[in-house]
Amino acid sequence: MLVFISDLHIGDDSLGKLNLSEGAFGRFFREVRDHADRACAKEVRIVLLGDVFELLMSKAWLAVADAAPTTTDPPDPILLGTAAGILGRIVDNNQPIFRHFEPASIRRALVYRCECAREVTVQFIPGNHDRVCNATPAMRREVVRALSLDHDPGQAFEWRLWDPEHGVLARHGHEWDPANYAGREPYSVAQHQLPTIGDAVASRLGVHLHTELCRTLQRPGRSPAEREALSQRLAGMYDVRPMAALVQWVMSSVREAHMDSRRLMRVQRAIAGVVDTYAQTAYYRDWAREHRLDALLVSAVLPALRHVRLLARSLPEWMVSAWSTYHAAVAGLRSDKHVRGARLDYDDPRDFERALCRYIIYGHTHFPVQAPLCIGPTGPVVYINTGAFRPIYYRTADRRGFSPLKQMTYVIIYGPDEARKNGTKQRAEVWTGHLQEE
Repeated sequence: MLVFISDLHIGDDSLGKLNLSEGAFGRFFREVRDHADRACAKEVRIVLLGDVFELLMSKAWLAVADAAPTTTDPPDPILLGTAAGILGRIVDNNQPIFRHFEPASIRRALVYRCECAREVTVQFIPGNHDRVCNATPAMRREVVRALSLDHDPGQAFEWRLWDPEHGVLARHGHEWDPANYAGREPYSVAQHQLPTIGDAVASRLGVHLHTELCRTLQRPGRSPAEREALSQRLAGMYDVRPMAALVQWVMSSVREAHMDSRRLMRVQRAIAGVVDTYAQTAYYRDWAREHRLDALLVSAVLPALRHVRLLARSLPEWMVSAWSTYHAAVAGLRSDKHVRGARLDYDDPRDFERALCRYIIYGHTHFPVQAPLCIGPTGPVVYINTGAFRPIYYRTADRRGFSPLKQMTYVIIYGPDEARKNGTKQRAEVWTGHLQEE
């Protein structure tokens, strides 16, 4: 029995708490045990399908001049040292979560009082936000320690999983996102270590924007709890859905601060400074020349952010709607790229047996999806996306606000001798839930 989750984005808390609490993981393991017991599963393999560790959204990158968390050849000791420090703080600050992966905890959660002998293992596949974990043996050793993996730190983590017994091909899926994957085919560990523009967007633009907004939106006399709440809200900019609502989300944060014209001008100058600094970097200009379609989206976002002062005060609702429609139209040209990518994966079986493949599983998008691709030799072939295991900020239907929901999705693929109920063989289950708190 294979169990997939992805996109946990466990952070170092420098921008606020980015991930779900320890209780969500306890609930997850209890539900996995229930499924395993019903299926009489003798083996449970939990596959963490990328972006487990949030190495990009950290204030630590502000101390590294004009750089992003890239892997260079030869390796840059400052960049790798910064990434290693972030990883260490992630593990130290989230010990209650990582204790769930300790062998004793795994046995209590999934094996204790089990009616059949059961082996439980955990596998880690890097994504784009934690790919730097694969850069050095020392960082791999930290990951192995945190997740209690049976893995030699001297060997790189594999970028994908192919399991013919379960008919599963799985990887993080950022390979179909040109902003977050700079490699070429054939895929390899080395290709997955190449730096991307997505690194810079998160670690430079996102972190810098968060810091400046926290500084300029804070009102005198705010309590530490209020300051923390503002930082927490602003840290959610990377999780706004749809992404077309990002500018509107920034606008709403500015409006809620109830500032006079003078303070609003300070906010505008701060945002403009961040945007201009980012747009003038060499790595952004080079990327924009090579990825013109994706650059269209950015070309709409950056000017809007620069003039958020005017937008927050007087932008008509129809203009907000028009901008969102434009963004969605351009993004729609790539909206089904992961479905198309999954079909390309299935049609290009250079190193796996296509006749045995039943499921192609990605993460990365934060949207749980199940899409039948075709009818293969052994039955339907289905693309599944694992969504996310973290808070997501959804825009309300009236487009006037945003509601945070804690999203939890997991995917189960059963083996040939598992999950027979009433004579019917169950092959897969996908469960998604949302938790809303006050």
